[in-house]
Amino acid sequence: MKLRSLFVVVAALAAGCMDKVEPGKGEIEAESPPGSPLPGPSEGKGDGEAIRVTIAVESAHPYANNASQSYQVALAGRVPSCAVRARLHFATLRTEAGYDHVHVDGAGGIRQSFDGSHDNTWTQWFALDAALALTVRLETDSSVTRDGFRLDSVEVEAAIACSRRLIRVCEAGQLDINPSRAVCECPRDQTCVADAAVTLEHVVGGGFTGQVGGHRSVGTDAFNVVYRLGEPEAATRVGTIDHTRLQEVMLQIADAGLLQRAAVLESSNWNETLAVTVGATSRTFTRAAGSFPAADAALIGEIEELFACGTGGALTCGAGFGCTDGQCVETSCVCPANYAPVCGTNGQTYSNACAAGCAQAPVRHDGECGIVGDACGTILGLSCQGNLRCRYGASQFSAPFPDAGGSCVSYNYCDAPSDCGWLVRPAVPGSWACESNGCAWKAGLVWREVTGFRFNTAHPYGNQISDWRQVYLPAGATKMRLVVNPPFELESNYDFLEVYTWINARWTLVKRYTGTVGPAVTDEFPGQYHYLRLATDASVTKRGFDLSAQYAN
Repeated sequence: MKLRSLFVVVAALAAGCMDKVEPGKGEIEAESPPGSPLPGPSEGKGDGEAIRVTIAVESAHPYANNASQSYQVALAGRVPSCAVRARLHFATLRTEAGYDHVHVDGAGGIRQSFDGSHDNTWTQWFALDAALALTVRLETDSSVTRDGFRLDSVEVEAAIACSRRLIRVCEAGQLDINPSRAVCECPRDQTCVADAAVTLEHVVGGGFTGQVGGHRSVGTDAFNVVYRLGEPEAATRVGTIDHTRLQEVMLQIADAGLLQRAAVLESSNWNETLAVTVGATSRTFTRAAGSFPAADAALIGEIEELFACGTGGALTCGAGFGCTDGQCVETSCVCPANYAPVCGTNGQTYSNACAAGCAQAPVRHDGECGIVGDACGTILGLSCQGNLRCRYGASQFSAPFPDAGGSCVSYNYCDAPSDCGWLVRPAVPGSWACESNGCAWKAGLVWREVTGFRFNTAHPYGNQISDWRQVYLPAGATKMRLVVNPPFELESNYDFLEVYTWINARWTLVKRYTGTVGPAVTDEFPGQYHYLRLATDASVTKRGFDLSAQYAN
């Protein structure tokens, strides 16, 4: 049949015309799954000065024959209003080469066209008009369909026209309290306040003693502070903060809008407080230690970096203090050499209570730091004892960002069964359960439905189909199986259900079904990422199939 198709092409060329040559019996185009499970372009800074945002625009999968469909990529409200040009990213693009086309139309009648396979492809740059929109059009002929396209991100470049004028800049000994300049905003005068008008404080503590301790900055002056019930506060000046670093933190505080927020007071046994004062405006935020939202926790980490001395640190120790393990410690303090460790509220272990006192560190408990409930992570890299783990949030046991802080928990602590996958499994088949925040092994393999997945063909299905279906299993899942709602019926040896799995960083065809022999419940497919494909030739159709998917850990 392939020789006959070739003869038709040659004859048509010799006659001076070129009609479309339909695939012959049994001819199915080889394809790989449309897309990769690896993450695509992320939001933020793109190439050069481009700004990248995520979008979700896609055709039907597969698309239809004789289609002429437009998809508007509306960018207003998603990108800066002063954006002047943009380009789109196709996560996947699959059409019948030479016959079905995807056109991208920009301002001024500029167009770029694609056909065939172009996964993970950026378009050219298109000028934008005031509408801030591009149009994608899909044009198809009367036979053979493919998966279509998925757009997942756009990059834009912005430009503004600003008048020339002198910009007021803060003098020495002053801080600019403006937020960052918006993309479409012209340079503006700085809003300056005296260094001494800015106070930042971060303290942690509580418990039975009610003792709270931490750091305070008044302008560039750095203090260790301690609060004890029934006693006046103790504030010891330890050094000077680098002015440039302090200004960088002030910019982050302004961008976070802390002074425009409502104060927070959430009482618990062990509290954490962030207080910010600029002139006559103050805001205090108190939460259970380690429970600040991720963005605020990251900002607290930046504030704490102001009180770190040594290489790369922002703090220069004052008279009578020396830099030890990143902290300014009184050099005149002399303690006995006996080792009776205590844990300070700053998460540091000291050889004895005297050494903690010399470091102006309130004692949280006797013994070394790192037991259940102690702080971990942070800029200090605090660790947990033995086989305990650092928990940064619900089901989060790795730092979500550098210098993130968490709390020490037991080695088998869990918020969900997926948290238990790292533990050694018993020899008997089963699955993990999370009971009272503890991992428990339940005997017997448990299969669960893949939520929202169903592959139900038309009955009968069509000819010349290449229909892809993505089956990405939940985190922690290790295998998949397919469940057929009978009957299963494909043209034997000409139409196929194909199963692909992501193995060794590439898609691999692991199974083909044809005829009336479909997937059995004993057919298990290891891996988290899978694709199914219905691939049919040019003639004869059958009923097809209706199937769902299940996963197990």
